[in-house]
Amino acid sequence: MLVAVSGCGDDSAVPECTGDCGCAGAGADCGDGGAVDKSTDDDPLTCEPGLAPDADGERCIDVDECAEGEHACGDDARCENLPGFYRCHCADGFADADGDGLRCVDIDECAAAVPPCSEHAMCDNGPGTFACRCPEGFTGAGLLDDPCVDIDECASGDAGCDTAPKACWNTPGSFRCACPPGFEGDGLGEDGCTDVDECALGDSGCDTDPDACVNRAGDAICACPPGYSGDGLGEDGCTDVDECVTDNGGCDPIGICTNLEGRFDCACPEGFTGSGIGTGSCAPL
Repeated sequence: MLVAVSGCGDDSAVPECTGDCGCAGAGADCGDGGAVDKSTDDDPLTCEPGLAPDADGERCIDVDECAEGEHACGDDARCENLPGFYRCHCADGFADADGDGLRCVDIDECAAAVPPCSEHAMCDNGPGTFACRCPEGFTGAGLLDDPCVDIDECASGDAGCDTAPKACWNTPGSFRCACPPGFEGDGLGEDGCTDVDECALGDSGCDTDPDACVNRAGDAICACPPGYSGDGLGEDGCTDVDECVTDNGGCDPIGICTNLEGRFDCACPEGFTGSGIGTGSCAPL
C-alpha cells in the first residue's frame, strides 16, 4: 500500500512510518517494528523478525513463537514469549549449558556438596529432580525435615533373638543376635544362649581347696564355703574357721568340741550321753 504525502509531490512514495520529506504524520500506522516500502499499492506489508502482518495486512503484530511451537527451546526448557522475540529458560532441576537456554543439562542434586537428603537416606537422581528414601531398617521420608530414624528391632521384640539372657544388639538399620559374655551359642531363639560354667573350666581364679568358685548365670564369683573365712581368691583364699574357740562351737558347755576342716563336731564326754550339740544336750548316764 502506498500513501501520497502532501507536500512531497503527487508522485512521491515514502516509507509510511518514517515521515520522509518532513511530512510528519503521513500515512497509516504500521505497528511496532513495521517498515513498509510504498513502491506500489499492491506491495505486501514487510515486518521485522518476530512480527507478522495482521489479518488486514496493515499492522505488524507480535508472533507468539512459544504458542505456535516456532522456537528452539529444548524439551527441558520453558519458552517465554516477548514482543518480537522469545527467551528460553531451563526448567527447575536443569542447568543452562550455554547461557541461552537452548541446551539444558540435568543437575545431579544427589552429588551436591551439601546432600539434599538426611543422614542414612539414599538419594535417587532423575531428570530435573531427585528423590530421597530411607533404606530397610529405618523409618521416615529421608528428607532433612523428615529424616531417617533407626528402627530398634530389639525393643520391638521381633528380632527373634534369645531374651534370657538378652542376646539382641541393635545396629543402625539392622540388628544382630549374639550371646553376652558368660554365655555361649548363636543367640537365636529361646535357649539360643547357654551359660558357661567358669567353675568347671577351672579358670575362675578362685581357691580350689576348698572350692570357692560359685557359678552364676553369665559369670562366677569367689566365695568361701561355710566353715571358712577369706575372699576365696587364689590358693589359700579361704582359711578354716575354728568354731570351737568361740562358745565351744555351740556345743554343750560340758561337751567336747572338735574342730575339723571347714566344720566342727560336738560330743558328750565319757559318762554322759546325748548329741552334745547345744546346752543341756549331754546327760549323765
